[in-house]
Order: sequence, then C-alpha cells, then structure tokens
Amino acid sequence: MLLNQGDRVVFFGDSITQAHPGYVSFIGDMLKSLYAELQIEVINKGVGGDKVTSLLARVERDVIAEDPDWVSISIGINDLWHGENGVPLGEYEEKLDELIRILKARTSAAILLCTPSVLNEDPDSDENAKLKGYVEASERVGAKHHVTIVPIHHAFIRGLRRARGTTDKALFTTDGVHLNPAGAALFGTTWLKRAGAFEDLLPKTI
Repeated sequence: MLLNQGDRVVFFGDSITQAHPGYVSFIGDMLKSLYAELQIEVINKGVGGDKVTSLLARVERDVIAEDPDWVSISIGINDLWHGENGVPLGEYEEKLDELIRILKARTSAAILLCTPSVLNEDPDSDENAKLKGYVEASERVGAKHHVTIVPIHHAFIRGLRRARGTTDKALFTTDGVHLNPAGAALFGTTWLKRAGAFEDLLPKTI
C-alpha cells in the first residue's frame, strides 16, 4: 500500500472527479472499510467543466493550500470534448507538464496521474482515437516526472471491448462521459489497485 498513516489525498480534476457519489467517494469508502486504521483523509477538489488550464489557475488555492501528502490528477476529457473551447493536444501536454512541475516544486506530495477515461462507449470511435493522443501525452508527462500513472483509459477501453456485442445498455457512463455507478467502481478500483490496495487481501497464486 502506497498510502501511509494519516495521509491527506487531494483529488484534482473536472466533473468526473467532482461527482458525488462518484469514483472519489468510492475510493474514500473503500479506504475507510479496508484500511480504517490508516485514517486516510480524502479531499475532493473536482470542478465541472475544468480543463488543464483551469487546474493551473486554481492549483494554489485548491491543492497547495491543503498541504497534501498525495495529489491525484484526472484531467483531459474536456480539453478534447469542448472542441474549439478546449485545449489543443500540444498545449495540453505543455500545461500538464507545468502543473506537475509546480506541484513538485511547491509541495512534498507524491502524485498519481490518471489517464483520461473515455469520450463515448465505442472503443473504436473517432473521439476515442483522438483521445488516445491525450492519453499518450499524459503518459509522457508522467514518465518524465517519475510520477505514478493510473491507467484509467486502458481499463475502460478493455472493459468496453470485453462487453462489445453483449448488451445495448450503457456500461460505464450516463452520457458517454460522466460515470454511472459501474464506471465509478471501475475507475476507483483501478486507482486503488495502482495505489497498492487489495494485495494483502487476495491469496497468493501458486
């Protein structure tokens, strides 16, 4: 488990992060249930409609001022989804790099960088093909700064491919972007596993 006794975790992102109930409350509930002795503090700083430029504008107030031990960043969907009002790929990578440099310089927090989830429930859509550029940009920035990358996009795409053709119902989202309970659970479980949760609960394979 990467998290330690009394750690404070700030979740920084857009409406997917802000949602309640959502993946942040799922993570908080699981930490309280499975690792109650650690007394992890979960702080939700998601704001609907945010892009990476929005996070830069409020990083001082909403993250640095909280003196976190961990910062979880989830951003990128609106940067593409908002079209002309979004953030072009090159600028997205540049601003994400700047955001992480600020956090590393101004805090002692470790960083968990979540790749963007999905833009609709067709894994082969043009939108998800374009989103892959933002996913790869976030992975490059994360690798450059040696932060922990949470493979959210990979988990969602694999989940959608596995279920392809089995149902007409939405699997993980309410509108192709915002998460339903299953999507929040998938996001939260992927995050928790990357943070080292569950390993002490499952039997070792022979």
